[in-house]
Amino acid sequence: MQRLLITALACLLSVSITAQEQNRRSYSVVCHGTTKRGTACKSRTYCNNSLCYYHGGNCYDKSKQNNTIKLPIIDDGNMKYIMISIGGRSYKYLIDSGASDVIINIEMRDEFIRKGILKSSDFGENRLYEIANGESFVMQTAILSSMKIHDIEFRHVNIAIGENASLLLGMSFLNKYNWRFQGKYLELTSK
Repeated sequence: MQRLLITALACLLSVSITAQEQNRRSYSVVCHGTTKRGTACKSRTYCNNSLCYYHGGNCYDKSKQNNTIKLPIIDDGNMKYIMISIGGRSYKYLIDSGASDVIINIEMRDEFIRKGILKSSDFGENRLYEIANGESFVMQTAILSSMKIHDIEFRHVNIAIGENASLLLGMSFLNKYNWRFQGKYLELTSK
């Protein structure tokens, strides 16, 4: 009888420890970033009610903070331009909040195809665009894998390709951010 009681207690204790361990695992999270106190998160931490025992605060990902990127602009009268590098070559783009997309011209498209920057799988539908004077144009759309502005890489950029088109940095790019002009910079803050 005593042996049966010890076996039953051992089983009960084992179940209790297992339940606690499962409960503890249910609060186990992988932290990346820093704590509210500014210390680095442990790679794995045990939390209860979102409070991390190891460092006394919630973990949060620093990449989700509102980081501001300052990009130098070129003032030319009332126009603001920015230098954009695509495929190792720099282009002067007008920052245009009236443009729907980032616009490239056909010559650039052809060069990007030759260099392998644009592939057939990058091209999308043709869309109708209307410019400020009321004229309408059909432009081919594509997704540019990357472009650089002041050594900062931006990936998966929606573009439109127009015949004899001006180079415009439009809203498909700008709307990804809270943006503003601050002195001689275009400031982009994550949304």
